[in-house]
Amino acid sequence: MTEKLRLGVFGGSFDPVHLGHLKAAESAKSSLQLNKVLFVPAGHQWQKTGSASSADRLAMLQLALNGHPGLEVSTVDIDRDGPTYTVDTLQDLAEAYPQSELFFLLGTDAFAGLDTWHRADELFKFATLVVINRPGVPVSVPRVAEGKPSGYLVLDLPTIDLSSTEFRQKYGLDLDCSGLLDPDVLTYIREHGLYREHQDHDRQTAN
Repeated sequence: MTEKLRLGVFGGSFDPVHLGHLKAAESAKSSLQLNKVLFVPAGHQWQKTGSASSADRLAMLQLALNGHPGLEVSTVDIDRDGPTYTVDTLQDLAEAYPQSELFFLLGTDAFAGLDTWHRADELFKFATLVVINRPGVPVSVPRVAEGKPSGYLVLDLPTIDLSSTEFRQKYGLDLDCSGLLDPDVLTYIREHGLYREHQDHDRQTAN
């Protein structure tokens, strides 16, 4: 019998992808002995201002993951029409990788709010949820996960205090961002004039 592929699934807007994302994925891959981790960027973010297009976010992800074996990009959410729900993402990936065991990576805040997710109870049909947590910090278990101890696991990992929002704020204030992103991603942002709207807004606020 062929051994199942252990496949991590890391969803998000990645607007833009930063070093914290890469560190979390690499650590989860090593700790769980995953064969690969798929970064799944969200589709069109019509409700966000100052955000990069799906094409730009995809291009930045491809640049960031270059040179990181076992970290790849899936366009399953970008390719799908209409709103994106995690349960649809996992179902599509389960069908695309029928010989795989899926592990869905999420943070403690997302896990705690799982009861509000669309068809949250169905997530466990398609994947084991991996809650990335700071060592020693208690995890709040949502109602939908109660009684499903085999449906999720808590992975205590040292994390980087960094968010895409923080990058955009610092970039808007012309602060040094070289330690936040892959150098090729930062170059792409500058060459394509991304996050200019956010940058202009922050400058006006600072004045």
